[in-house]
Amino acid sequence: MTSTFDAETHTYRIGGAIVPSVTQVIKEVGWVDTTGFNDAARDRGTLVHAALAGLDSGKGCELPGEYSGYLHAWEAFRRESGMDAWQGIELPAFSEAYMFAGTVDRFNRDFIVDIKTGDVPWWGKYQLAAYSLLLGGQLRVGMVVGLGADGTYTAKSYQVLDMVRAQRVFLSALTTCQTKRAEAK
Repeated sequence: MTSTFDAETHTYRIGGAIVPSVTQVIKEVGWVDTTGFNDAARDRGTLVHAALAGLDSGKGCELPGEYSGYLHAWEAFRRESGMDAWQGIELPAFSEAYMFAGTVDRFNRDFIVDIKTGDVPWWGKYQLAAYSLLLGGQLRVGMVVGLGADGTYTAKSYQVLDMVRAQRVFLSALTTCQTKRAEAK
């Protein structure tokens, strides 16, 4: 089946059918508190992610000055963790087996990393577990890195056993999301 991602509308399709993204799944099952979400926060996240992808891929990094703290935080994380070599950067990925998709921030042979502009959320491990499923289920250590506007970061890592358990929980959430969508038709 052909899989596509429309970045402008943030729509994933598998075989022409729209499928939920990882973010949509965790929002639709009520794990994400969206009260603080607004256009400015979304735009900030988009700009920061694009700039960090440019930095990590060697294509260059452009970021408005008011967001430079996030860049400094990511550079500090890379320097202190030694993680600066990636097999995938902002990679749209699809699962025909489970009919969902998402964009994996970073991964290499040993790690899957999700980047947040802000705090590390409690549901981050489920997001990472979903990304691991999208990458064929290969088990890696997961890490969520929360970047601060002040140039600091926090990182929370999840060992392989945590990721196995989190995959099961995410698949349950995915089933709930897909059932809700089917029943609403």
